[in-house]
Amino acid sequence: MSDYYIDGLNGNDANAGTSEGAGNAWKTMGKAISNPIAAGDRVFVKANATYTENPNFTSIPGTMAAPVVVEGYGSVVGDGVRATIVGDGLIRWVLVVGVKYSVRNFKVSGGSSVANSAGIHLDRLSVVENCEVDGESLIRYGFFGEVDTYNVGCYSHDCTVSAFRFFGLGGAFACIADNSVTGIQPILRTFGFFYCIARGNSLTGLAGNSFELIANCTVDGLGGGKGITQGSTSAVATVINCVVINCNTGMTIGGHSPHRNWSFNNCLFGNTADYGGSSSTASGEITSDPEFVDEAAKNYGPDAGSPLIMAGYDSRIASWLSMTGDPIDVGALQSGAGGDNFAGAFLNWGVN
Repeated sequence: MSDYYIDGLNGNDANAGTSEGAGNAWKTMGKAISNPIAAGDRVFVKANATYTENPNFTSIPGTMAAPVVVEGYGSVVGDGVRATIVGDGLIRWVLVVGVKYSVRNFKVSGGSSVANSAGIHLDRLSVVENCEVDGESLIRYGFFGEVDTYNVGCYSHDCTVSAFRFFGLGGAFACIADNSVTGIQPILRTFGFFYCIARGNSLTGLAGNSFELIANCTVDGLGGGKGITQGSTSAVATVINCVVINCNTGMTIGGHSPHRNWSFNNCLFGNTADYGGSSSTASGEITSDPEFVDEAAKNYGPDAGSPLIMAGYDSRIASWLSMTGDPIDVGALQSGAGGDNFAGAFLNWGVN
């Protein structure tokens, strides 16, 4: 297991790549792929230049015990600064993540509009953290995950189909889906969405398919679209502690056998219709203004006196979602009075 360093400003692909700086670091991510790296290796990419390439790591799988790590950084490894990758606008996927990878701290753009194009494509059993995809109203999917992939603290916006798409299992924690057609869209069975924000997505904010747990999410339709939908007729959906505002239809998860769908302690406000079909919130419904800190500035945390504070569903699931085990607020961002605001550190709208 080895560490390698890439420095787009001072590096050279003729170097050994085993330490930082001029005379040591590589210059391109392509060099790490052709070297090649191996399972358990870590590749650190310095955020001091724009990497104009389409890195594809699929030929180098990791293992469960030794995933491949590819990580951007600023001045010190681990500082969370995102390195910038700009694709050539021709290839379907800008950054391709291999099997059993951990990838974090990248900002990706320069994708194409071809079928199934994506800013970051995740292969099986991989995790992507603190990454941003700018779809530039061109890329179809910001993040496209194959089976059993996970997004943590990622931000995707301006995509022509979905900001996040999952093809079986996997899920999203503390992610932001902004100004796309659909915010988060699973295709097959998906584990769930937790502490996510979907804002201004023209068709649907969170589009469930089957077997989802949607907890402590905030959806702002900005005057259009649907908030949370669950479309499969043979599915189980649980929606708890969510806020849905300013949508044409707030929530549509009903229409199936009564035991298949559960909905508790949700806030629906300012929607043309709060529910579609036979949807409802079984108990703990909030219909008053959620009173965010600053909705116009995208701060969806509950202000002092908000009805969201400590109004979350008190269950084993909700207790798990609160790191402290205390009662939690409704919505993605927590106040000091409710559960830990541990998701707040990830929900940064693209700011390092």
